Amino acid sequence: MKAKLIMWGLILATVAYRCALCLAVHRAGKTIPADFSTADFMAKCGFVVVASVTIIVALFGDYLRETLDPIKVRIEVPEEGNTVLDRSPLHNCAVYCHHLRVVNTTRQRAIKDCRVWLKRLLVQNLRGDWNEEIGSPVPRLMVWAPSEYSEDKRTFCTNQVFDFGMTLEKNGGFAVTVWSKQGGTFKSKYKVGEKIRCVFYVTADNYTAEKAFAFEVEVPPSVPEQSVTRSKVTAIPIGKWLRGT
Repeated sequence: MKAKLIMWGLILATVAYRCALCLAVHRAGKTIPADFSTADFMAKCGFVVVASVTIIVALFGDYLRETLDPIKVRIEVPEEGNTVLDRSPLHNCAVYCHHLRVVNTTRQRAIKDCRVWLKRLLVQNLRGDWNEEIGSPVPRLMVWAPSEYSEDKRTFCTNQVFDFGMTLEKNGGFAVTVWSKQGGTFKSKYKVGEKIRCVFYVTADNYTAEKAFAFEVEVPPSVPEQSVTRSKVTAIPIGKWLRGT
């Protein structure tokens, strides 16, 4: 707020200065000196304007860029999925890993130190009602893939994927993947036949929007001839998701 006031104050001061000069010339009328040069006067006014604009851009360039051309992102289910199964040391079984993709639609600008947070997680009971599962107001940080580098935050111009969760073999259910170093208690595993909904949001050093993205997971029973029958992950319009809860 303070930056806005200073910036607009400089702009208004520049405009007021130029108007005052024009008014002084107008009031002078026929008393204008013979050696007065209109071109020279306009050049000086122009110099004042250019200097003021240069100062404003230098001081508030980032703010102007964020205001005029803000970074926009979306989270989506990747069109391509894994073609092989992985093995989870945590669950000690074969798993199918599910990912979600964060797309920076403002590709001429990199989104800096981007993080993805799980804000809400709900589970549908037998009556069809949705019950809140996360019992803490603190959101859970997700993990970028591959997690061997910059697992908690990344800078990129196009897109990156993060680990959403995994379907476990032999009717083991679905497990949501969150950043383990965050600490705290978090129920990550859900049984076959359950349906869960997750809401994510994105934060970054140069991203200020508070847009939410919702996804639904259906955990099916394992098909006998398949080692792992993967869960179905679907993006849900946030309005529909809110009406469903």
